[in-house]
Amino acid sequence: MAADLHSESHRSDALPVCLGSDYSLIEHLAKIAGGSDWKRVRLAMFTAYFDASGDNSCRFVVAVCGFVASADAWITWETEWLERLRVSDLDALHMKELEKSKHQKLIADLCEITRNHVARKFGVVVVNREILSRLSKTDQETLRMNSYALAGRTAARMVKVWTDGWSGPFPEIVFEKGDAGQEDLRHLLISQGYPEPDFRPKKTYTDQRSGIVHKAAVPLQAADLFANLLFCNIRESALSNTNMARLPRGLDNIPGEPGEIEADRYALIKQGIEQSDTPLLVPGVKINLRVGEERP
Repeated sequence: MAADLHSESHRSDALPVCLGSDYSLIEHLAKIAGGSDWKRVRLAMFTAYFDASGDNSCRFVVAVCGFVASADAWITWETEWLERLRVSDLDALHMKELEKSKHQKLIADLCEITRNHVARKFGVVVVNREILSRLSKTDQETLRMNSYALAGRTAARMVKVWTDGWSGPFPEIVFEKGDAGQEDLRHLLISQGYPEPDFRPKKTYTDQRSGIVHKAAVPLQAADLFANLLFCNIRESALSNTNMARLPRGLDNIPGEPGEIEADRYALIKQGIEQSDTPLLVPGVKINLRVGEERP
């Protein structure tokens, strides 16, 4: 999806690439994809949540979550989202930095704002011990397969199944920039016939070398909210051996059911998961730690 700047400049319907100016990144992405009908272009925004820093082998579970909505809906959502953050004296949402016990009202409000604008939610959980135990290190390297890449690729597959169900066009897919395994995810998607994904930051930043301002894809903050809440619910369920708590009402009421890639489906990966008609994803997530297993 990432177009080269020279070819993009020849499209009369595309916005000029001025990363330092005050423009809508959502509109920019949609116009590249849809031209004059850009408001109807659907954009799927995904981010991941991990229980630890480091490479994929260090993680207990990986949750890749996101939403799909039209560009027009995302633009309206962004206005309401940023206004609600301003009420709480925030310029962006960073769930790792947020004291959730002190911001329950904010979380509930952001969930409702998101529910009012998105078409569907997607959540994929990969239990790291399963992929490590069922695929050798050689297989993982050969297939370019790790927890994040598998979860992200499965999320894209879920989006395709959804759009196929109503004969809709496949959305533009945006993932958060910088997650370990990003290049493996790109490889999996392209090698299996998906459009090249776009990787964007969820927070605007200035490159210290060039001074260029890289605009945030603000909808990734909603994906971050979803991924964090799902991940924390999974971890609490695993550590306490109890049923997983429900998501906040706003998120829970959005169509779409998060799911876990079931252990016996890993055998399908080496056969080519794109060709298999067997569902890889099991709706609902309940993960228990094995007796004696080290807690994260």
